[in-house]
Amino acid sequence: MATRIAPWIALLLGLVVVAGALVLRIRGGAGVTGDLLAWGTLLLGLTATVISVAGFVQSNRVAKRESYVVAREILTDLTTGEVATARDVIGTLRHGTVVAWKSLDYSDVVRQFYCLEWTLERTGFGYMGLRPAGHQVQDSMRDAIKWHVRELSTAVATLREAFGRDMVDADSWRTLDRVLAAVGVEDAKPTEDEIRTIRSRLDALKAQKPR
Repeated sequence: MATRIAPWIALLLGLVVVAGALVLRIRGGAGVTGDLLAWGTLLLGLTATVISVAGFVQSNRVAKRESYVVAREILTDLTTGEVATARDVIGTLRHGTVVAWKSLDYSDVVRQFYCLEWTLERTGFGYMGLRPAGHQVQDSMRDAIKWHVRELSTAVATLREAFGRDMVDADSWRTLDRVLAAVGVEDAKPTEDEIRTIRSRLDALKAQKPR
């Protein structure tokens, strides 16, 4: 924040100096000495103004470059590592064959559910943190992550409804609502058939002997 404010302060001070020099020049000084003082002050003010503008442009470039790095990290977080594992597990539960989803462990499904939920929270905070970099960075980021956010949020919403009262995460879900609204995802609600299907599969997994 201080880095972004500093150029504006320098610009303001430069303009104040320029204005003071102009006033001094208009009113007239004490001969040659007054003229030199006025022109020197004016030159100093103009120099400070140019430096502040250059600093602002440079800091803006750095902020935008850093924001793209953050955006890349967010996308990487959505598609690799433990999140990729969680997506595979939950995807198998939702779309896998009977043999595939019955091979899952109930406690592991619960862990992966929370992994996806917390990932969406991280994604939302990271995305909203890109606002100071401008609409261009945010728009590019939204286009890159929108499909992933929709997939994850639909999966999380489906499991949350299927788990029912077993899941105590109201605060987290309110955060997710803000995330979805920010990214522009509005069609992440599961159907009743999806919820019933996943609930029956969860019940079957829960009834299995722990491994």
